[in-house]
Amino acid sequence: MNSNILLDQLPQYTPSGLKIRTDFRESIKFELLMQDRNINDRDKISLALNLYYDEIDDTEEAIKDMIWFYSYNENKKGKTNNENNTNKKEKQIYSYEFDDKYIYSAFMEQYKIDLNSIKYLHWWKFKALFNNLNENIQFSKIMSYRAMDLS
Repeated sequence: MNSNILLDQLPQYTPSGLKIRTDFRESIKFELLMQDRNINDRDKISLALNLYYDEIDDTEEAIKDMIWFYSYNENKKGKTNNENNTNKKEKQIYSYEFDDKYIYSAFMEQYKIDLNSIKYLHWWKFKALFNNLNENIQFSKIMSYRAMDLS
């Protein structure tokens, strides 16, 4: 199920028909939750499902849909799940936890969007904007430095 951010209404439901919370804040919380080493995997799944859904019938389907929603940009690259799993793990060059002030100011500077007071921004729109921050923005420079191969 591919959606075109320019042509299609962005989903509020998953492919299996579950109502999902689509605000960018939920997906940032999801990413932070998945990176938290103090929470065991079973609890992470339960907490993640509670972030995205009010109610679910099929936990396995809900997990699959949650990952589909969160991974929107990666899914559009045309890779199969097997190709994604065999690729070398990419170095993470940002942190929603530690770079919050940089991300906030980058969105203010480039898009004039106040991420703190905006009532709603769909996750897929947020990711499109985040992934296309201008290279002259301070946060983009920081990410560029972090991405450098120093070997």
